[in-house]
Amino acid sequence: MTAKRRGELFRRISGVNLVKLLRVIAPNENNEELKIGPEDSASQTARFSVFTVDGEIKTHDDFVLLDLRDTDDYMRSHIMYAQSFPAPNVTRDRILPEMFRLKNQAGKMIIIYAGDERPGVENAQKLATRGFENVYLLTGGLEEFCKQYWQYVEGTNPPKPPAPANHIKNYKSSDSQISVNSSISRRFG
Repeated sequence: MTAKRRGELFRRISGVNLVKLLRVIAPNENNEELKIGPEDSASQTARFSVFTVDGEIKTHDDFVLLDLRDTDDYMRSHIMYAQSFPAPNVTRDRILPEMFRLKNQAGKMIIIYAGDERPGVENAQKLATRGFENVYLLTGGLEEFCKQYWQYVEGTNPPKPPAPANHIKNYKSSDSQISVNSSISRRFG
């Protein structure tokens, strides 16, 4: 579920695994499936009734999700259930009670993210050097998360859903256009 890169004192969590955790907090009564891969590949699907890390079942008490951007950016858009925790708090050693409650507890996670990955790496490293051994950084940050999981982002200006793909291609001839879906193109195409 999580990875650690060379030289990093913290772990990472992917967008799909964060979504699995979020589904634990607010499960869909229909036991909705989430596509794990791109639509055009033979992707797997995952059910979210239970989510485990290292064999342990996770609940909403097992992690905290922190948005490191400034408060205005947080208000515009943030991942569901995230708390605003601007990055200067890390430098100033201001820590939330939830962070102390979860600090270095087996199976507990302190997940942080920023707009992109770069400032997140710096702050995750700072927290790890201050003794937080269970810090996880969202790989790619909010920007990458929004591209695939926009429906899990809320605020006053959340990202818009991607435009549906236009499946009708037009072919131009010298006189007219023939649509791929037209009867002529099916007979002669």
